[in-house]
Amino acid sequence: LRNPAIQTTSPRAMAILESGAIYSYGRDFYYRPIVIVQTKLIDLAKVSMPITQYSVEDYLCALNTLLKPVRDYMLVPGKVENWV
Repeated sequence: LRNPAIQTTSPRAMAILESGAIYSYGRDFYYRPIVIVQTKLIDLAKVSMPITQYSVEDYLCALNTLLKPVRDYMLVPGKVENWV
C-alpha cells in the first residue's frame, strides 16, 4: 500500500474507472456508501499474461482513486461502516 505507483491516477486506471468496472453508486437507506465492482468486466485470469490489457497495479490504482473520496467524504467519522 505504500507503493507510490498506485497513489497517483494513471491513464490506465482512469480507463478502468470509465469502463464501469468499479464505481460508487451513492448511499443506501442507512447512508452507507455503495461501491459496485462488476467482476464480469474484470478478467484477473489474464493479468499474469504478457498481452493483458490491465495489470494488478492498474486495478489497485483505480481502487485507490475511487476509495479516497469515499473515505474522505462518504464515511461518517466515529461510525463503523460495513465492508461487505
